[in-house]
Amino acid sequence: VQKALLQSLQRIEQQSGKPLARVPSFTFTWDELPAEVLWNYRNRVQLRGETTSDGLKMGFLALGSDTVVDVERCDIARPEINERWAATRKNPPAGRFKIEFEVLPKGEVRTWHDRPHGAGGFRQVHDEQNSKIKTWIADRFVGASSDPAAPLAQASLLDLFGGEGNFSHLLWNRVKKVACVDRFPSGKPARTPEMPAHLEFYAAPVAGWLQHQQPRTSPSGPVYAILDPPRAGLTPDARAIVRNLIRLGVTHVALVSCSVDAFCKDLQEFLSQGFQIERAAIADLFPHTVHVESLAFLRYS
Repeated sequence: VQKALLQSLQRIEQQSGKPLARVPSFTFTWDELPAEVLWNYRNRVQLRGETTSDGLKMGFLALGSDTVVDVERCDIARPEINERWAATRKNPPAGRFKIEFEVLPKGEVRTWHDRPHGAGGFRQVHDEQNSKIKTWIADRFVGASSDPAAPLAQASLLDLFGGEGNFSHLLWNRVKKVACVDRFPSGKPARTPEMPAHLEFYAAPVAGWLQHQQPRTSPSGPVYAILDPPRAGLTPDARAIVRNLIRLGVTHVALVSCSVDAFCKDLQEFLSQGFQIERAAIADLFPHTVHVESLAFLRYS
């Protein structure tokens, strides 16, 4: 994976004409976050089906088509999902249908019928691996705040593309302020008792929201940021986003991505504007697939 990342960075360097002198080799620390739970981990599954006079087909769509491939169960899905799946097969909806099952952290199963994908909000599909990533991110910011002149308790945290605050969750009660920014097409998350008063949700495109923020006029603690953009990455707003992070005084950034190519493109932008990679990690968030979650912790210098 490290080799693939380096090759991707070098390819982007050649295409853009921008030298990546700050990454001549992987001299920073690499962490690996392997998955111990390899089966029955996936907490959300979207299925398609059709009930006709010939019987029921319920499962997944064939690649590149609308043809339903009949499947009775999925061995990487949580047992609760397979149980709900089997019950639905016994009493399926009429006609063509889409159904999504999601297992919440406390074991409750939600079912969505013919709703847009992710109707209940975005959530990482592997709870155990998600916890490892959250801990890795929190540990990086705790380490960055070891300087008595910039204590974590005085920090402001920007959780960008943050959804319900998944990756900032472990830092909510350790920093002074959290601004969680995302589009929230279904509306901002409902507040829960564990959410501190200094956690605010902003429904807005990240690039536009950053552009309208004003830098602080007096020092009042460090400013940190977590970015977990969609699979396509920060494109086409990468340059403006990084520039505005610098303008707002952000000193440390945790970058998360589920696409190696997008991750490298975004890293290239950060590096070209003066950030350095302090540490990186690869998480096996999707066992039995070729996909990984890439993470980098960057410092502005």
